[in-house]
Amino acid sequence: MLRILRQLSPEEMRVVAVQCGARAGAAPEEIIRCLSRLCGVFVWGIFPAGSEEVLLDHVGRRLGMMPMTSASTRAYAHRERAIFATYVRQGWEAAGEERRRTVLCQALAAWDSTTLPCPALPEEGTEPAAGGAIHPTLEALLAQAAGCRALARAMENAPLPLPSAGVLSFPFPVPARISNGHQAMYTVLLILWRARARRLRERRLQRQHLERQWRQIESLLAVRRRNLSSAPVGWEANPLSGLSLTAAAGLSAAIHTAMAVANPITLIPAAVVGTAGVIWSLSALASRNSPATDERLLRMHAQLQSFRLQLSQIELEIHDLESE
Repeated sequence: MLRILRQLSPEEMRVVAVQCGARAGAAPEEIIRCLSRLCGVFVWGIFPAGSEEVLLDHVGRRLGMMPMTSASTRAYAHRERAIFATYVRQGWEAAGEERRRTVLCQALAAWDSTTLPCPALPEEGTEPAAGGAIHPTLEALLAQAAGCRALARAMENAPLPLPSAGVLSFPFPVPARISNGHQAMYTVLLILWRARARRLRERRLQRQHLERQWRQIESLLAVRRRNLSSAPVGWEANPLSGLSLTAAAGLSAAIHTAMAVANPITLIPAAVVGTAGVIWSLSALASRNSPATDERLLRMHAQLQSFRLQLSQIELEIHDLESE
């Protein structure tokens, strides 16, 4: 809860603060304490609990669930989903048939999982009778995080309000103040699940945008490498020109030696010319563009590295949102 509360938009945070009776601009930790006070979750019977773990554990107990035995993040995510499912079932039982089918149709249309199959909606003639068991499609949706996100989005247009305190069917007697806490908790959970769906859509769009930029940079890299390998090189920038000058100087020295007319006066010019040819070749190699020294290629490689880091972070967040 706390992680998603920190990621709410200003408008979502304003609605949450109003529902919890918190001040405008309240921090997520203060929202948790306000929810704890409304739900009757206190530490030592005096101070409202400031931990989402304590809040979820006590609210779940009030709804008839077993005390939590695991303190893992997955266990608390499962408890939050179970609390949300209990509230949705309460609203489902109080809703009419038309509203129920509208919620299911809109939830199935809002299904956003790319790995899990979307539950099927039975035909009207095969649906369970009114007052019977909870609809199997609803249970299939509540069993998955993707289904909870879809239901929360569907209930934005076709709400399933929690019944009033007089008709709530909780396992234990619920005082009016705690009943108001359940109403606030239900509303906050709806906003949190919608925020998860929104964040998931945003991250998927961001991933698509980065992947598109990645492909563009890779195509530009290929074009740049091809241009560097096929670009014509002038004779003055060709290392072979300097090597040919050095070879000519060496050949001249060899001819003079073979004719036995070699002396310092004839060898010194050849040595100077050969040295100049070597310097020419080295300077041509140093100034020549290559994939290892080209500035444009280095910039594109740095961009690819940045995209790789951003994609890994986005993939991790998408995985967390899909598995919550």
